[in-house]
Amino acid sequence: MPVPSRVQHRTTGTERTPETSSIVAGDSSASSTSLPRPDEAQRLAALQATELLDTAEEQSFDDLTALAAEILDVPIALVSLVDEQRQWFKSHHGLPARETPREWAFCAHAIQGDGIFEVPDAAADPRFRNNPLVVQDPRIRFYAGMPLRLPTGEALGTLCVIDRTPRRLEARQRDALVRLARQASHLIELHRSRLEQHRTSRELRRLALVAQRTDNVVILGDTEGRTTWVNAAFERVTGYSADEVIGRTPGSVLQFEGSAPAAREALGHAVRARKACRVQILNRSKGGRPYWMDVDLQPLHGEDGTFEGFVAVETDVTEVVRQREHAQALLDALPAGVLLQSRSAAILRANPAAHDILGMPPGGLVGRDTRAARWLTVDAEGQPLRDEDRPLTQVLATGRPTEPRRIGVHNGQGQRRWLDLRCVPLRGPDGELEAALTCFTDITDAVRTDGMLQTALGAADLGSWTWDPDDDQWTLSPNWVERFGPLTNEGRWLERVHPDDLPMSQDTMLALLRGTEQRYRAEFRLRMRSGAWHWLLAYAAVAERAPNGRVLRVSGVLMDINERKRAEERLRAAATTDALTGLPNRSLLADRVGQALASCRRRRRLGALIFLDLDHFKRVNDSHGHAAGDALLCEVTRRLRDTLRVDDTLARMGGDELMVLLPDAGADPDEAERAAREVVRKLRVALDVPVQVGLMEYRVGASIGITVFPRDDTPTVDDLVREADTAMYAAKQAERGSTRLYEPAMHEHVASRVAMERALRQAIDDDAITLHLQGQWTSDGTIAGLEALARWHDPDQGMVPPAQFISVAEDSGLILPLGRRMIEQACALACRLRDAGVDVPLAVNVSPRQFADPGFTAHLVRTVGAYGISPRALQLELTESMLADDASEQVMKHLAAEGFRFSIDDFGTGWSNLLYLKRLPVHELKIDRAFVRDLVEDADDAALVLAIIGIARRFGIQTVAEGVETAAQARFLVEAGCDRLQGWLFDRARPIDEVLASPLRRPAVADAWSA
Repeated sequence: MPVPSRVQHRTTGTERTPETSSIVAGDSSASSTSLPRPDEAQRLAALQATELLDTAEEQSFDDLTALAAEILDVPIALVSLVDEQRQWFKSHHGLPARETPREWAFCAHAIQGDGIFEVPDAAADPRFRNNPLVVQDPRIRFYAGMPLRLPTGEALGTLCVIDRTPRRLEARQRDALVRLARQASHLIELHRSRLEQHRTSRELRRLALVAQRTDNVVILGDTEGRTTWVNAAFERVTGYSADEVIGRTPGSVLQFEGSAPAAREALGHAVRARKACRVQILNRSKGGRPYWMDVDLQPLHGEDGTFEGFVAVETDVTEVVRQREHAQALLDALPAGVLLQSRSAAILRANPAAHDILGMPPGGLVGRDTRAARWLTVDAEGQPLRDEDRPLTQVLATGRPTEPRRIGVHNGQGQRRWLDLRCVPLRGPDGELEAALTCFTDITDAVRTDGMLQTALGAADLGSWTWDPDDDQWTLSPNWVERFGPLTNEGRWLERVHPDDLPMSQDTMLALLRGTEQRYRAEFRLRMRSGAWHWLLAYAAVAERAPNGRVLRVSGVLMDINERKRAEERLRAAATTDALTGLPNRSLLADRVGQALASCRRRRRLGALIFLDLDHFKRVNDSHGHAAGDALLCEVTRRLRDTLRVDDTLARMGGDELMVLLPDAGADPDEAERAAREVVRKLRVALDVPVQVGLMEYRVGASIGITVFPRDDTPTVDDLVREADTAMYAAKQAERGSTRLYEPAMHEHVASRVAMERALRQAIDDDAITLHLQGQWTSDGTIAGLEALARWHDPDQGMVPPAQFISVAEDSGLILPLGRRMIEQACALACRLRDAGVDVPLAVNVSPRQFADPGFTAHLVRTVGAYGISPRALQLELTESMLADDASEQVMKHLAAEGFRFSIDDFGTGWSNLLYLKRLPVHELKIDRAFVRDLVEDADDAALVLAIIGIARRFGIQTVAEGVETAAQARFLVEAGCDRLQGWLFDRARPIDEVLASPLRRPAVADAWSA
């Protein structure tokens, strides 16, 4: 920041620039204890004595001014020292200048008082409005400064904050400024104290040479116990430099709450009484490492007997203390029982697991003889075990370990427990046998469940470990070191833990260290020597604690769970990925969309969701089978995936529907839309390239919908998927192969569709959808069949066209309950037709989804039987696409064997593989109305109709023409040999009562044909 250039001052060769803080007089928000006001000479002498002027910048002061600027929301914060001719800044946050002339200094006014000196608007204050720092850069408008006083009362300067706009401090801000100024004063005092410490240290250098070369820690203290000198060993052991401890008591630096309270009290009493003392105490190094020291404290006296202070010689005994506690803690963590037994078979030590397994209260095993009668043992066959066959007896007799064996024992509660037991000898330094160690696990449940012993033993493949939290050092039992390698990586095992597992492992360990959990259990992946990740299960407990409860060492066991985790991963992958393409499925996509939505809201970014529906993909399945369709889908998804970024997700929603998630598409809606459309462009480029599957070549297009998130209406994950789906359907309705961005107006269509679905569901429940009948007529005007057509009369909408509600039923799955209801109604109508003497087949439409339902066949057969009609009374109308797989073929053949007849609806518009006419039980072909409509005028349609009739006649299959509306159409069809005609020329779909009330023969029709 520039400062005014009109006035430049030089003092002792240093260029000075004006102070950038602005001072405005105001009331003081805080008061300090009144001290005698020293004169200016005394104040300046005190300032010089601090030796702060013209010193280098210090992080502690800079942190303080940065904190002041942040808390008080100002651009400039300073620690200002007011010298005789200048104002010098020890710290200058937000201002490049290091000093200004004193006559410009607002702080020169501030040091005259005790509290905050505040200037709300310097430009309006007559004392400052012409100040160069106000009228020029940095153009100060607001100033607030709190004096920095020594304990003796001298005001050396201020902690001040500055703004370029007028303002006033709030009460909380004034309080914060007072507190921060107090900290600044403490920093100044700390600086003075360190100067004094340096002077004292220099005086003691000669004495320090005496102990410099010893490995023991040597500390000299004054009469109050404050450190005056330490040797090099002190710095090596504690990590503290001499400067950091001189002037302070060793205990205030090295000891902490819980550091052997009794030892601390003994030391404190010795210091106060000026007597000798010898204790062991727990200290903590600068790095946080706790260590045990043997402290020998001796008072020092002069030649005249005057007490002069203390000398303390300290020896590190950490390992001795740790080794004393480590063995028992390790035993406590083991899930197996462990007994330490003397040569006379007496139990010397037993871990908690041994007490639990043997049914004894804590401590109840020590001193007992396991060869006593109460410890009746049997072998694996249940026979009493002779004393010479006992593992302990064998070890004491031979000095060799036993092999693991199954032993039965009656525990302290009279229960027989089966143990997997092994006994090993323990030898002294001279090699002589001193004791025996018996280890066992409770395998009672495994034995009782017949054959589970080996499985239990394999699952108990354990390795022991210890961990020193201070040094982050791991120790692993030799058997697992050989198997997996040491759990160390240049001293830092955490670098070998998988990053995804590290937080959980650390949190669980933290709970153990804090004491909120008594046992540690964690599953994590560890990188082996081969570089592969291996799953392990770790159990542990605290092996060593400091007197204050702080954990010094943890011990536990490890178990190999790699195979179990692999199996879980396979199950997890099956639940979250598409089995055919390997892409994320709908469930996994929903999870990632949720994460992306939360991330975008947090980072104020936008993402996009792209819905792709592969156009005409179903034709490949219908025409060439599902194997070809699957191969095509796999290749298409591979290409699409290759066009995306690493962070993007391509998922399969089902069938031929895909979804692309762009978790970060831009900072605003326009940018996000452009990014999404660019991705769509790349996807279409990938789709434009023909796909070779076997000998066939396919081209696949896509209708695509886009939605951008988040928006102000805060859509959910389901809303976003629905929006992208809606936009895709809008694209498909507009033109296949097009792209549409979701607009709120599209929601009306969705809402309408949802309302339709809700009303349809209610209509099905209320039996509001009924079957009307339309006749199928022969050339002589006789009715030869009837087709049952669903009709829905809604109370609010009136008659709802089937084209509207059938598609909704298909998409929503309501086609299944609707189809079942229509089958039941059709059977009831067929029963009425039979009773009325109308012996013609009743055609019933069956949807693809209904036909594929596993319960369709059973429901159909059961319903026909319930109404007592012949299966031949119903003719099931299927579309060509339903015949393309083996499952449909099997269902048709099964139903044909029951007596049902099949009609192929809309023949010639779909799959049109003539092989099924030869292979499947097809009784009738229905010529689609699209061919009938223009057959009189269009030679191509006429040729197709003639071909269909000829094919049907060749296979012995009857034909029915749909949509016959003119006499000319009827004449052509009859002359071509079509067996039956259906359409408005003859009748419309009517309720059964109207059908039965009308003539079933129409002579007028024959007259129309002959006219």
